[in-house]
Amino acid sequence: MRSMITLAKLKALNRTLHLSLDAKRKGLESKKTSIDQLQLGYENFLYRKAHLEKEIQQCKDLQTPNLDEIEKEVGHSLGSTDFCDNLSTVHEHTLAVMQTEREKRLQVKVELDQLEEHRNAAMAQLDRKRKFVNTIPDHVAKLKRINDEVDHAFREFESGTGQEEDNAHEMDVPEDS
Repeated sequence: MRSMITLAKLKALNRTLHLSLDAKRKGLESKKTSIDQLQLGYENFLYRKAHLEKEIQQCKDLQTPNLDEIEKEVGHSLGSTDFCDNLSTVHEHTLAVMQTEREKRLQVKVELDQLEEHRNAAMAQLDRKRKFVNTIPDHVAKLKRINDEVDHAFREFESGTGQEEDNAHEMDVPEDS
């Protein structure tokens, strides 16, 4: 009987151990699932971090050859090399500065367009005057030719009239015969 009691105790201990083992396995399984979820979250975080670092590096490597010139013209730093808590304020300020500069440049462009229109009108007027001035020698030559022709005709007329007057004068004078 003693062996039966011992056997019953062993079975009870075995059942207790088996139940304890099942409880530990279930606890371990839930902890594994939790760890897997945390590991997946961590890897996702690392992936996003690498992606953001890549984007940050691309932004830093972005060629902005005119940015330094614009910063000198505007008198304000438009870029930031350091992270700070008030980046949105810096961004808004930079946007405001850029908007003001854009408006100034648009105004200058309008003025430039007006000046170009004025220049084109002046150039057209100058071209008309050049054409007129270039035609003056031809007109002067024509007038000179006409003047020479009139002068020649007048001389012929005068010389022809002079002969007739001489002939008429000779006719008026009576001859002594």
